[in-house]
Amino acid sequence: MLLTLKLPYYFTTIVVLIVALSSFQNSRTDFTAPYLYYFVAREGIFVIERADGTDRQIFASFQLPSPINAAGDGYLVGPGWSPSGQWFVWSHLGSNGIPSRDAYILSRNGTIARHIQQSSPERPTHQQLMVAHLLWHQNHELLLLHLRTYSPDNGEAYIKLYDPEVNEFILEIDIYAVLEQKQNTYDIFWSNDGQYIILWGSRTIDVLDLQGIKIGSIPVNLFQNLMNTTRRALNYIPFIQYGQRNIPSASGEWRIRVETIEGFGVSNVFVVRNDGTMRRDIAGCPIDSQSCYGWLPDLHTESTP
Repeated sequence: MLLTLKLPYYFTTIVVLIVALSSFQNSRTDFTAPYLYYFVAREGIFVIERADGTDRQIFASFQLPSPINAAGDGYLVGPGWSPSGQWFVWSHLGSNGIPSRDAYILSRNGTIARHIQQSSPERPTHQQLMVAHLLWHQNHELLLLHLRTYSPDNGEAYIKLYDPEVNEFILEIDIYAVLEQKQNTYDIFWSNDGQYIILWGSRTIDVLDLQGIKIGSIPVNLFQNLMNTTRRALNYIPFIQYGQRNIPSASGEWRIRVETIEGFGVSNVFVVRNDGTMRRDIAGCPIDSQSCYGWLPDLHTESTP
């Protein structure tokens, strides 16, 4: 009789322990899950969290300027993380493709937020400088900003080098003064060794050193046939890639899955565990703007120049 009374008690105790253990396992942080970041447009915040949704932190919580909004009217653009993983930079394009006048930088821990480029009250509207390009140096914490007026052939264009560690622009180059001509700059690159800045313009391709001195120039027409061929090829490639794509984590255990539906102008972003045990919606981004999301980079110590 005593045995008959105690069996239900033991059985109940075992069931309670199993349920409690299962609940603990599901709620605890998986310290092997990598960190990712994403932008929540409707709230105007960046979030950092582990892939399984634990250890969530608000990376930045101030409203981005119009036209970035929940309706997806605009695109987040920019180079993202610095080489060390300490700084994050972005700007935006309007839905009409016109660059913003603003650029922002955030520290990895979210304690530093700077508005490093913005409209100048001293300039009339048609002379405001827009952020045409933002580029991190490949090895050092050095940000290149290419600024120009709306009509580059008749206005102004500058390169600025920004050091986030001291919060200063350490160099400003008046592009037209250095080149001694006005032309549209289609693209800007760092050289492979990081010692030079290369400007691909409408008339010339120019090389500047890090003191802003022009050290070489060749006419673009030498590459005209290549440019025309490339331009014709690009006509067959849609600007927006609809469908699905995956961004694997470094370990390969997780992936960020992006699903872009034609006609809606917004990409749905999910994080997926490759063993099939988890899939969750993390963000909706305007036209698959990759500045909206990604895997958090590892921290690195900057090498000595």
